[in-house]
Amino acid sequence: MNSDEAFGSLIDIDSANDLIDMTPAQFRQLGYKAVDLIADNLERLQNRHEPARRAVPTALRTQILAHPLPATGSDPATLLEFVEQHILPYPLGNINPRFFAWINSPAAPISILGELLAAG
Repeated sequence: MNSDEAFGSLIDIDSANDLIDMTPAQFRQLGYKAVDLIADNLERLQNRHEPARRAVPTALRTQILAHPLPATGSDPATLLEFVEQHILPYPLGNINPRFFAWINSPAAPISILGELLAAG
């Protein structure tokens, strides 16, 4: 999915209730996908497969900022796919365990799970 397709698909849902109400099975599927994305991202950083800080390419940043905010909700699976492809590849740098010099603390895996539990 390129970013033009992703932006367009984020606003195609007609019924907000369909987005809010989900079965336990749907919740699990999305939750497992989100946890898998986080775990894969942490693994890439720990194994140094990619840098802990990578700037967002100017063209992508411009495209994201120029896109209007959606007027309606989005399919959560489509949103996760968008985040995976267009947001997660560009970490802020503060996720690295050796990152000490900024206000945000490093993202410890247990802290991520704690936030997940606190939100639920």
